[in-house]
Amino acid sequence: MQLNKFIPLLSLSLCLGNFSFAQTQDTLSNNTVIQLHSAGLSDDIILSKIKSSPNKFDLSTDNLIGLKKSGISDLVIGAMQAKLMVPSAPSAPSQSSANAPSVPSAPVTAPAAPVSTLAGQDVLVKPKFPGVFYLKNGVDALSEIEPSVYSIEKVGTSFVGSIKYGLSKKDVKAILSGSNANFLISGVKPVFVFLFAPNGGFGSNNDWFSNATSPNEFVLVKFKSSRKTRDVVTGPYGDLAGFTSGIPAEDKINFRFEKQAPGQYKVYFDQPLVSGEYGFLFPAGALGTASSNSPQKVIDFEIK
Repeated sequence: MQLNKFIPLLSLSLCLGNFSFAQTQDTLSNNTVIQLHSAGLSDDIILSKIKSSPNKFDLSTDNLIGLKKSGISDLVIGAMQAKLMVPSAPSAPSQSSANAPSVPSAPVTAPAAPVSTLAGQDVLVKPKFPGVFYLKNGVDALSEIEPSVYSIEKVGTSFVGSIKYGLSKKDVKAILSGSNANFLISGVKPVFVFLFAPNGGFGSNNDWFSNATSPNEFVLVKFKSSRKTRDVVTGPYGDLAGFTSGIPAEDKINFRFEKQAPGQYKVYFDQPLVSGEYGFLFPAGALGTASSNSPQKVIDFEIK
């Protein structure tokens, strides 16, 4: 074949190849995400698709409500919002405008670099002060959870306990006022952020949590709720032996945590929580390592 005939054919082949490649690049929309979810694909797969594909998402208020009603998780919606925040790369100038006088464009401000990640999505921000925070909807909206004061009560004296332990044997309960916590969470897999002060605790030297430096020192418990109070057994008490921490296994809830920065941790759950009353207890405080003048506190919340 002559060279002057081969070159046009080669150019045509390359153009067709580029067209074929472009055709494989899906542009995601709200409906595409809903279709992926309806097909039974996991959030991890949908998140990966969002990360690697161009999009034309519409996240107006009405469309956000529509996504939620279609069963799209907060995590996926947060990833869609994060992807919209990333500016698209500028396109090459067309031939007709290549020689036109340049007009300075407004500077594009890139999104601030995130402090850390949430399940692969760069959406978490650093709290402004130490404390325990709820990460609302899996995005960068933090709400501080104020701790509540609880009291200790000894209950369950029995003759059998007296024989077995030498003196009276009682259970010790942590009791909170009110049948419901003030802090209400609507999601069943909440995410929390713990930010500790450099010297431990949440900023006060005589605070109940003053010796805490990691979520690993806390125990998440599920309270039993009655008409006026919430309570959980924290351990047995013998008149000679004293207090020993022994929260029943059925009242303890497993959680996971991930260190994100010095003193900062993300706390999350592999399994959804059932509706009820919960609280992060600091057992080291109950054992006397915190200041004796500190009121006994728990970081309590309700899952609706």
